[in-house]
Formats: sequence, structure tokens, C-alpha cells
Amino acid sequence: NSDIEIIHLYPYENTSKWEDINLNPNLLPLFKDEGTLFIGIENLTPGNNLSLLFQLAEATADSEADRAELEWHYLSNNEWIRLRPEFELLSDDTDGLTVSGIVPIAIPDTISNRNNTVMPEGLYWIKVGAEDNVEAVAETISIHTQAGRATAELSDENDKGRLDKPLEAEKISKLVKGDFNVKKIKQPYPSVGGRLPEGDGHYYTRVSEHLKHKGRAQLLEDYEKIVLEGFPEIFKAKCISHTMGLSGNEYRRDLEVAPGFIVVAVIPDLNILQSGNSLQPKAPVSLLEKISRHLRSTNSPFARMKVMNPRYEQIKVCIEIRFKKGTPENFYTKQLKEDIAHFLAPWYLGDTDKLAFGQEIYYSDVVGFVEGLDYVDYIVDLELRGPCKQKGLVISPLTARSILTAGEVCVEVNKQECLDETEQNVV
Repeated sequence: NSDIEIIHLYPYENTSKWEDINLNPNLLPLFKDEGTLFIGIENLTPGNNLSLLFQLAEATADSEADRAELEWHYLSNNEWIRLRPEFELLSDDTDGLTVSGIVPIAIPDTISNRNNTVMPEGLYWIKVGAEDNVEAVAETISIHTQAGRATAELSDENDKGRLDKPLEAEKISKLVKGDFNVKKIKQPYPSVGGRLPEGDGHYYTRVSEHLKHKGRAQLLEDYEKIVLEGFPEIFKAKCISHTMGLSGNEYRRDLEVAPGFIVVAVIPDLNILQSGNSLQPKAPVSLLEKISRHLRSTNSPFARMKVMNPRYEQIKVCIEIRFKKGTPENFYTKQLKEDIAHFLAPWYLGDTDKLAFGQEIYYSDVVGFVEGLDYVDYIVDLELRGPCKQKGLVISPLTARSILTAGEVCVEVNKQECLDETEQNVV
């Protein structure tokens, strides 16, 4: 043992750790987490509280995957020490990094920015990691320190109609009552959570629906109406009985012969919620769980229910085309791909009314659309490929909660010149 030294090299530049060989260390550094986020902070006072704002792209979290179990640690003298929930990790408004929110942390006195060789020196380090299912964590847009929450308190004189739209970023710039401890106020993102007062016409609709279901989810339409009434950020809801929802990452279909099981599929309102992929709009995982908790307070305890996003099934288009003379080939090849994708997913350009469950795609509709483009001369060949290698004149979704959307579009340009009448007769 006295003749051997083990020094582990770590990913960041000039980072390493000397290992005591008598403790039987691994030959290589051990990283158990499937994904880890490292946060380096300067000018931190150990022993004080730190509020971190995580601005996340909420819809990018994979709702078909299981929840990621996150663990928070801080670095002290080259050792990662866990932050205890509700003691040092005071709360988590991000709901496991699935929605934007604030995470207040009581920084331990033992955190250090020196004598740390596994991470770059000069910073206080915090990390959050998950051993698996990192796809269930939303992508990070930015992280800010010294964050706080402000709530609008509107009086009768205020215009409540403005709650229809979020308060734009950078509109809040100072406190109503000054505080010398606060140097500057900044609002980097739009507000969230606003809701218009109930209109006169909607009042009668809501009361009529409530008199029918009496606050209990029993029929399929009861589930749908309760969801749409309680969550304005949901555009459409569909309740499917006798169906067990399965992960779209592992299974092509749901189990559709399952008595006692219920699936509630929801589509977000793209005017309220920003989707990570506009071709496949999905509600955040945290919103699905809120809907589930709300429905469980109204339905039978014996109903095994699951709230899920739609299954988006892609259609692959292979087309051989002839452009009109004088048309720039490279530019319009790309344009044709975009036009076909927007035709198959019209909600991408704002036509959200066409975002519907179970809608089929007809071969003739695609032909009529392409031939109607002003830069297309004619179609030489066209093939549509749906889920499970479907082909033919009609492409149908596989499940009741499926929505067909645009997939890969392959465009081949036919450059062969047309034969004149004499050459055609010879042939």
C-alpha cells in the first residue's frame, strides 16, 4: 500500500481527489446519478438562507416516465453532504423540478469554498441529482438567487380584465414602500396564475353543470366538465373508461380491456401554457397531478384513475415532387417540409380547434393540399406511413387518447424533363 497512490480525476478542469488506499477505494471515480445539476455560488454567507428561483421549461418533463427522486447535497471539505428535507431544504415549490418555482435553503455553517478539489475552487457548491428517470425533470431555462414571490391584490377600482393575460416581464421595478435592505427589484419573467372573474354567461353554465353532476364524477362527461371548470389552462379533456393507461415510452397501446380503470387525457391551452414541443403539446407533470388530486376528491374511491397527456403518433411522409419552372429548389424543398408539417399539425400555427383526439388523416387531403401550393407543379409519388407501419388511404390513431401529428417529411425533387409528343410516340 505504501508504494501506490490513487488520485481520481474529476470532469471539471484541474479537479481531482486523493484517495486513501487503505479504505479500498474504487479504481475510477464513482458517479451513481443518471443526471446531476451543479450550482456554484459566490458571495454566500454560510448559516443564512438562500432562495433559488428555477425557471423551467415545464412541458419538457416526460409525463410518461416515473417520477425522479431528487436528492440535494452541499460540498464541504471535498465531501458531498445531504441537505435534509424540511430542515435545511425548507421547501420545494418546483415540485421535483417539474414546474418553475422557488427553493429556499438554510445553508449549513459547514459549507466551504476552500479545500475542495473535486469542484472548481472559490465557489460554494450545491448539487441536485437523480439516480434514474431524469427525463421526468423539466429542462432548465435559468436559475436566479435572492428570489421572492409577489401576489397581485386587486381592489374594486382595478381593471380585472387584464388578468386575461400575464403581466409582462420587467413591469415590476420597485417596492410600494421602500426598504433600504433591498437594493433592486427585477421581474425577469411574466406572471403566472391569473384568472378572469366569472362572466355572467358562464355562471349559468357552471351552475347547470354542477346541478347535473353535483360535484361528483360518475359519468364520463362529469370527469371532463369538472376538469375544464377547475383548470382553465386545459383546452380539452377526454375520459376513457375500461382502459389502463400505459407508458408511451414502453408500450404502443394502452390496455383497453381493463374494467375499473379510467384514463383522463388532457390537452393544454397553448394560449396559456407554453409547450416544449409545439407539434406535441403536453401539460406539465405537476398540472397532471393537481388534476388527479382534484378528481380523486370527487370520484369513487374504487375507481382506478390516471390523468395523462395524449399519445402523439407521428406520420411519416415520403413525397416525390415536381416544382414549377424557375422555382429555387433548395428553398422550396425546405418550405414544402414545413408546409406539410403544419398541415398535419395545424395547431402549430395557432389553429387549436383542430387539436382533437382520434382524428384520422386522409391520403386525398394531403394530395389536395400539396397540389394547391403555388410553387408545386405536380406530385410524382406520395406515401404516408402511420403508427405500426400503417399505409393506405386512411391513417388512423391506435388508441382513444392518441393524436396524429407530423413526423419526418422526406422530399425528393423530380428533375426529369418531360418528353415531347414525338419522343413519347416512339417510346
